[in-house]
This record gives sequence, structure tokens and C-alpha cells, in this order.
Amino acid sequence: MVKVNVVNHTHWDREWYFTTMDTLVLSDHVFSEVLDELEANKEAKFCLDGQISILEDYLSINPERLGQIKKFVSEGRLSIGPWYTQTDDFLVSGEAILRNLAIGIYETEKIGKYMPIGYLPDIFGFNAQMPTILRNSGIDNIIFWRGINFEKHVKSPYFIWKGLGNEHIYAINLINGYGGGARLNTSEEFKEKNYFP
Repeated sequence: MVKVNVVNHTHWDREWYFTTMDTLVLSDHVFSEVLDELEANKEAKFCLDGQISILEDYLSINPERLGQIKKFVSEGRLSIGPWYTQTDDFLVSGEAILRNLAIGIYETEKIGKYMPIGYLPDIFGFNAQMPTILRNSGIDNIIFWRGINFEKHVKSPYFIWKGLGNEHIYAINLINGYGGGARLNTSEEFKEKNYFP
């Protein structure tokens, strides 16, 4: 038998797929339902995509929900931050990545504790100094999707990522991205190929 842990979460492309106004309407609907579910179901947990900017947008139209959000964050049932927005680690400078993380942590701490994971589930590559940037921000791990080649870089989706200096972080690759859950199966071949090479 294989044990699978499912984390309720959203991926939120604020300015890529929809207009800002579309995003506000959708966030009002989606995140209100999330908060209602967290209120109704004490076992429920939710991850808000590793970025605080979407919560700022939601609170701009639902400021009365701030106390409820702070409660869920303090209970460890709503994970927020540490990024301000989902950064593109491949196209921007190291300084832009660092500022994104610093602003994200600062804004998140106004509400509660930030998620101590360098969670970047929908990017296309990485800055080689990601271990240094995360470690110096108090984060020792990363969960990410794209930007790795199992033929050239590593042999497993679980590895220690060493930066250009002496810094390292623990890394987990989301093998099939957001579609991973839909593609799971329990065959030995699948497990060996995808999870335990």
C-alpha cells in the first residue's frame, strides 16, 4: 500500500491568465469558500500558493475576514507566504528574487507566520543562487515543478541542492506538476520511475 498526503491548495496566476478585475471576482468567490470550509471543518488545511499578494487582493475587498485569516494561520491550517508573488527565477535577477522574498516575508508577518518552504510550483527555471537566497531568509527547503532534468542534474525528485557557495537546501520536485495527483498509480514501475529511482 502507498500512503499519499493531499494538500488542499490553489495556484493563482494573478496577472497572466485573467484581468485584475476578473482575478478579484474569482478570489472573492474561491477564497471565501476556502475560509468557510476551514471554519466548518476543523480538520481542513489549505495552502495559498506560497504568495501573499493574492491574500492582499482578497482583503482589499473583504477586510472583515482578516481576523478569521489570522486565526487559521495561527492554528497552522492556512499556509501563507513566503513570497510576495510567484517569482520567475529564470528571467529575473537574484536581487529581484531576494526582494520578492523579503517583501513577502515582511507582508506575511503582518498576518502571521509565513510558510517556511520555498514553494515555487509553476516556474520554468532557477537562479543558481536559490539555496543561498532561501537559506539566508531562514528557509532550508524548496518544492518546485519545472527546471530540472533527471538525465543530467539529479537521479531523484528528492535531493540536496547545493548553491554556488557552501549553502544547501532540501529539494522536492513536483514530478507531474499540478497534474501529479490525477496521474498517480500504485504499480512498482510507476513508483520506481517517478518516486524512488
